[in-house]
Amino acid sequence: MRYDNQYKTIVIDIDGVLVHWSPTAPANIKAVVDRARESLIKLRRMGLIIHLYTARPVEQKEELSKALKDLGFVFDHLTCGKPAGFIYLDDRAVRFRNWEDAMKWINVLRREPFSHDTYPTAT
Repeated sequence: MRYDNQYKTIVIDIDGVLVHWSPTAPANIKAVVDRARESLIKLRRMGLIIHLYTARPVEQKEELSKALKDLGFVFDHLTCGKPAGFIYLDDRAVRFRNWEDAMKWINVLRREPFSHDTYPTAT
């Protein structure tokens, strides 16, 4: 990724954020999360680069990419192979509960970019 694009890129998990996962459904996609497609379209219109990621194995990448496009999702990149873990600690994270809340936080973060100078430190 080019450095100048890193502040235009939003990285979004797939399972539990865009789709509900099921081991028995085609492409393991049981259903689409409410407002997910519409929210990605809004993010694209905001000029953001959409990078999807998943813990699914890289062997599923093409099938997953096609399934997401067939469901109407827009995105620029897809990465498979997120390291499996219990907790993901990230200084730029937005906790996903629903797309309405996520879009509010994204708008706040775009107006108030992260700065190490203003980030609180532990004492």
